[in-house]
Amino acid sequence: MTIEFTRYNKPNGRKNTEMITIDPETDALGNKLIESGITFSSEILRTGTVALYAINNNLPDAEEQELCYISANGPEIIGKVKGMINEAAERWEEGKEDTKYQEYLQHEIEYQKYLRGEIPDPRD
Repeated sequence: MTIEFTRYNKPNGRKNTEMITIDPETDALGNKLIESGITFSSEILRTGTVALYAINNNLPDAEEQELCYISANGPEIIGKVKGMINEAAERWEEGKEDTKYQEYLQHEIEYQKYLRGEIPDPRD
């Protein structure tokens, strides 16, 4: 069973598709996430470590909420991929709202209205 990752290569960010072999349960969950609009990518950093990313493209500010896992370049990547897929599924479960982020957005909206003079100081 494999999960598709977009791999960004040094030095110019050229990309190719990389398939990561994983257990059937994680594969099923990962492919369900991909079908729902979540993408996985990776890049090898200058240090030789690997950065793994999960991005929920259904969110308006997807790149600001991406998951990032760092791993040594070797067999331990599989454990990191499994952890990232499980965290992505938990965080972006269909119908589940990220309440802390929603609260942050609400406070930001109120603050912007305050700055424009549309409402009184929300701290009062």
